[in-house]
Amino acid sequence: MNCFCNNLDHVADEEDDYYVNDDKSSLRSLKDKPRSGIHSSIIQTIGQTPIIQLHRMTPKNKSNVKLYVKLESENPGGSIKDRLAIGVIEWAEKHGQLTPGSGQTVVEASSGNTGIGLAMVCAAKGYPFVCVMAESFSIERRKLMRFYGAKVISDDDNTRYENMMRMEDR
Repeated sequence: MNCFCNNLDHVADEEDDYYVNDDKSSLRSLKDKPRSGIHSSIIQTIGQTPIIQLHRMTPKNKSNVKLYVKLESENPGGSIKDRLAIGVIEWAEKHGQLTPGSGQTVVEASSGNTGIGLAMVCAAKGYPFVCVMAESFSIERRKLMRFYGAKVISDDDNTRYENMMRMEDR
């Protein structure tokens, strides 16, 4: 059986580990991570999204074409940005930029899905999270980030940079 991986240029057999661009140093393997079952952390479910073969979207005269999609909306935060969030936080931990249990605060300027993913990952890992976003962005996104425990600072586009610098100085 063939399956689709994050990298659109790579189709692998089931036995392969799943890494972006085969860079095994920077991303977690998805091998041996069950999609169903009981998980000890929401983080374990990130990336465990279903792969679906589309039968009716391939050209009619091209029977050798197999088209697969990865249903990223099934990530726990509802977006592919959950993968980005866990990748950024785990990279920072691996490289000594963040230390679990240190109380270090993660700050991000976001318009939505990246902020939601970071709020979820930071909540699961115990990092305080602050998101700076324009007042014009969705109230629902702000509420969802706050639900995960994030502090959301709303501003207008003209003051975002200044607010980010003030947060960095704290």
